[in-house]
Amino acid sequence: MRLKFLTTLLFEAVYPGLFKHWQFANVPLNCWKDDEFIQENMEVLIFQQLRFSSYEEALLKVRKQHFFDYQLTGLFQMALALA
Repeated sequence: MRLKFLTTLLFEAVYPGLFKHWQFANVPLNCWKDDEFIQENMEVLIFQQLRFSSYEEALLKVRKQHFFDYQLTGLFQMALALA
């Protein structure tokens, strides 16, 4: 597991800002419990990928399938646990 995390760090060193941890098959342990990590990923999903203009628009339009389409199933599972 440690090697997989080091791989993500290597990508970040070589391609700074291009890849996010959640884009890899394995993410760091407990990353979906980190408020900053969740906030960053929600903002990427809502504003960059889905191109919604506000949180209010996202609240009305975001669907379960969006999380699967953008490989954010861990974030979706965390949202269900909190609901």
